[in-house]
Amino acid sequence: MNKNLIYIRSNTFSKLNIDKAKRMLVYSFPDIVFTEPIISVPANQTGLPFRNILGSFECENPLEEVIDILQSVEYSIALKPRHKANIQILMEIELIQHGDTTLNTELMESKTVQSLFKDLDY
Repeated sequence: MNKNLIYIRSNTFSKLNIDKAKRMLVYSFPDIVFTEPIISVPANQTGLPFRNILGSFECENPLEEVIDILQSVEYSIALKPRHKANIQILMEIELIQHGDTTLNTELMESKTVQSLFKDLDY
């Protein structure tokens, strides 16, 4: 079993979109646990504030399969280039850790993730 840590954020219809992502992720990873959301302001102070959560789950799926499932959820909620151009992030899901491999050290060490990490039994 590989333990996985994911980071989810949205700044457009964020509560609705994150709730939808959580429901879809529970379908693929029934034991997934989520943190309570926190709100953050973009570093450049432009654009809408983000709602951020972490999720943790164990699975036997290989890395590529986990990434495919996460991308499927992300794209089904509408990550579209025209939204990024307008600073609208309907949904981003980032796999931070899979098993013993940290895939995004910078994100893992960010203030937002560290604040959320406190609420997660990981």
